[in-house]
Amino acid sequence: MLKHVLISHNSIPTATIGSWKRMLTDLESLDKTIFDYIVCPLESPSMITKKHMHVNGYRKSRVLNKLFSNYRFKNYTNALKSIISIEKQLLITIVDNVGILLAVDAFLKKTDLRNQVQIVFLQRGFDYQLSINKKALFYQSIDLLVVLTKASYKKQLSGVHALPCRVVQLYNGVSSEMFFPIPKEQKKLLLEKYKLASNTYYFLWVSQDRKKKGLHIILNAWKTLVKKYNNIELLVIGTKAYDSIPNVRYLGKIPNDKLPEYYQLTDFYLFSTLCHEGFGLSLAEALKSGAYCLVSDIDPMPEILSEGKYGQLVGMPNSEESWVNAIEGALKKYQSNNNVNPYLKDIPSKLYDFNRWCKAIAAIYKKEKGIKL
Repeated sequence: MLKHVLISHNSIPTATIGSWKRMLTDLESLDKTIFDYIVCPLESPSMITKKHMHVNGYRKSRVLNKLFSNYRFKNYTNALKSIISIEKQLLITIVDNVGILLAVDAFLKKTDLRNQVQIVFLQRGFDYQLSINKKALFYQSIDLLVVLTKASYKKQLSGVHALPCRVVQLYNGVSSEMFFPIPKEQKKLLLEKYKLASNTYYFLWVSQDRKKKGLHIILNAWKTLVKKYNNIELLVIGTKAYDSIPNVRYLGKIPNDKLPEYYQLTDFYLFSTLCHEGFGLSLAEALKSGAYCLVSDIDPMPEILSEGKYGQLVGMPNSEESWVNAIEGALKKYQSNNNVNPYLKDIPSKLYDFNRWCKAIAAIYKKEKGIKL
């Protein structure tokens, strides 16, 4: 049986929330046998276990990085070298880092060890902006590519002559035990708990403070909306406060165990990405919590929303007017449905479920371990 090595440029485990790091942390916590070795930098020395091979991240010498190909990733290949000298045959999972993948593949080929290894690449984004030559190297370095969506696979296939590696598609998963709809009576109690008015429609925005997430578009749209509606409020989580705008409340960063309550107390969730997201974990959390989701109509979001079956797609998300029109339409639809999300009836309770994701990724690894090298 092949020993399994996880290679990550981010700490596994992690204390952060809402990312693939969190998913892998929870996976490893749930199933201690899934990885035999973990090669990564660590957020804290207290996180190290017997299976960890702690690395100090990338090597930063400008001169040596120019002189020697893949020198930047030598800490990772050195760690792998020590493992493969003991184990001989390995299954290696590399997470969302093209540079590490190419360095590992080059090291294994240079040392005539590539035929002793199966490489699984977990792609967390939608696509990589690589040159034609680098794209060819990327796909040739992988035995199995795990993509998040069918839209991502089709996009990558359209950009190359052929994908020589095997490909499987697997959606992200979040906890169905943490993120689920609640009845109106319980929602009212949550509003009281957080001192929020019960006669107001709440809109929630959750993300990091990056322009491609589209908050500036939403805020400009909000300036128009609050002139017409005095019973709406926007709750913003995960970013700093911007200009003071009526009926906008900046909540900063919220602990992971408190996030489900904010999804549950809100009426509408705004996912205003202006880029091709890999998946959108916060969107999955909002969907599962019962929020009426308004989402940018940018691939792969239509796929995540089942082409509009689970929520409302917003055309032209770079346009403030599009958001104003979409939000006004959503308010009317919500009110006409007795203030209940009209899409909720079509959303399966186990949609994008973390436990199902764990079983699926474990099955993928079991199959890979069974392949004869």
